[in-house]
Amino acid sequence: MDNLYTEHIRRFIHSYRPELPSGLRMDTVEYDDHLALRFYRDNFDAFDGVDRLRIVKIIDEMIKGIWKMGCPCYTEALPNVPR
Repeated sequence: MDNLYTEHIRRFIHSYRPELPSGLRMDTVEYDDHLALRFYRDNFDAFDGVDRLRIVKIIDEMIKGIWKMGCPCYTEALPNVPR
């Protein structure tokens, strides 16, 4: 199977970086049949309500855009940022 995390998708995801609050930890994970944008609860909880809402709206846009490129994409949350 071909890689789902193509250069086109990588550039699309990175184009949103300037819109996301500084300090947000997000990883892109490639599974056999989909991509996941992974977030960490402790990191997300460090932001105030306004920034959290902004993050959720931007991530929603990103996921919809990735789906439009023909790649299934979901969010994934883990409890803590890896140390």
